[in-house]
Amino acid sequence: FFFFFFSLPASSTPLFAINLLHAHAITPASTVLNHVFLVTLCLSLYDATLPCVRFLGPPFFSSFLLQPRLLANAEGPAKRVKMMPPSKVLHVRNLPPGASSPEVAQLFAQYGGVKETIVLPKSQALVELNSIEAAEAFVSGNPVSSIRGMPVYVQFSQHQHLEKGKSNAPEVAPSPVVLARITNLLHPLSLDILYTLFSGAGPVLKITAFMKPSGLNVLVQTDSIQTANTVFEKFHDRDIYPEACHISLEYSKLQSITIAQDSPRARDLTRLPISAQTPMPTSPLNPVQPAGLLPQPGMPGAMAGMSGMTQMAMSQMGGMTGMTGMGGMMPAADGHGSVICVSNLNKGHVTPDDLFTLFGVFGDVMRVRILHKDPSMALIQMRNQQHAGFCLQYMQGITFKQRELRITLSKHSEVQPPRSQEEAAQCKEFSTSRLHRYKSPENLRHILPPSAVIHVARLPEAYEQEQIQHLFVTNGFVPKHVIKVPHQRNQALIEMMGVGDAVDALVTLNNLRIDAQYLRISFSRHQHLESQASA
Repeated sequence: FFFFFFSLPASSTPLFAINLLHAHAITPASTVLNHVFLVTLCLSLYDATLPCVRFLGPPFFSSFLLQPRLLANAEGPAKRVKMMPPSKVLHVRNLPPGASSPEVAQLFAQYGGVKETIVLPKSQALVELNSIEAAEAFVSGNPVSSIRGMPVYVQFSQHQHLEKGKSNAPEVAPSPVVLARITNLLHPLSLDILYTLFSGAGPVLKITAFMKPSGLNVLVQTDSIQTANTVFEKFHDRDIYPEACHISLEYSKLQSITIAQDSPRARDLTRLPISAQTPMPTSPLNPVQPAGLLPQPGMPGAMAGMSGMTQMAMSQMGGMTGMTGMGGMMPAADGHGSVICVSNLNKGHVTPDDLFTLFGVFGDVMRVRILHKDPSMALIQMRNQQHAGFCLQYMQGITFKQRELRITLSKHSEVQPPRSQEEAAQCKEFSTSRLHRYKSPENLRHILPPSAVIHVARLPEAYEQEQIQHLFVTNGFVPKHVIKVPHQRNQALIEMMGVGDAVDALVTLNNLRIDAQYLRISFSRHQHLESQASA
């Protein structure tokens, strides 16, 4: 009433007062007297303050009434937002889970492009445009935008520019404990995988994980602040798998983690080191979105479904030494995520031993079962998730015996033993095989993708190039080039006509006995040997 009264023109104020008294002419005398007193008081205040109101003007009162502004948020009630001066750095809120930097940058494509984008925890991001004018144009023209159909809110940030590689969130003092927030969880993650991943930056003393509505949170205690800084440099704002399992890091306020009891979600390595008897837990920590495990037609091996981890993750995992967890001296406790399904096999031409030899190049095979009802499909149980991940990464789309293999992660936790004599011929146990390549986890770092060039070891030292050539020809393969490895008389590099021929030759000749020696064949890092041969 007070503000409405002040908004009336001076000429209308007395008339308003008279009409108010007339409206209450039939009311009791005490009520009328109260209203007369109220109107008289307002008239007196109006006469006294009118010059001040006219002097300050509307801008003063509009700013007084509108600050601070309330913005609605789709995640909850209206949120009080502090108004910031114009800046070319914009603060984006209410991002959908797992939103990537390219998705956020796409919002600003029509405003001169984006100079830098940093995705922050709690569904937020900072975006630096090329100019303040472009930022002002976006804020004024797009009060509410959307990503994946979810409304997002944009306002000016307190930052004037962003520095790549540095966290632009409110600063927390560096600590040996790092908090990792993992979103877009399309693949299963275990404490085993996470420990091996972060150990790539240095010693990890303790690790614990817990689910939140926004994703998987992991606390990692390293041996020093320097190691924690290395964790930031290697893994902040990165994906563990291609376009999945995105990591955002921040320093924890904790200086150490207290783990009362070791469990599948927590491990104190200062109290219980990793060994063959006490491996890291391999049970999944997170629910998995099934669609993320399906291969996408036409996509290359490293991008098809859960086709394996990015080079960032795999280089860390493959390069671990002294690790028993991921390499696994024992099979996984529940086997979840360790069974792969191989389809499009050449019916009648593939045996369980063939699949053991082929997939054994990328991990230790525990059991193989070719399906009785459909011999073009097989289930292969690997030692653990990591070994299955290598197979998914490197074998997707590879030609084997004139068929292009299709590989997915199976829903089964293990391969069942045969239930009849008829099934026994197509199902074979390899858990105690002496031909496993990765009894020592250190050997995982030597895994290489399929190549037309294969490396043959354990040859008789007296063998020359002609004899090696003859060995392959008599087994149905015609090498393109044969080179003896210098200073290693029992090793050779063989270039086949293509990757498919190299795969078939490896399966056929690996572990072939020659003069009391058993050949060991693996893929080479070379793609061809033409230059070496001519030299």
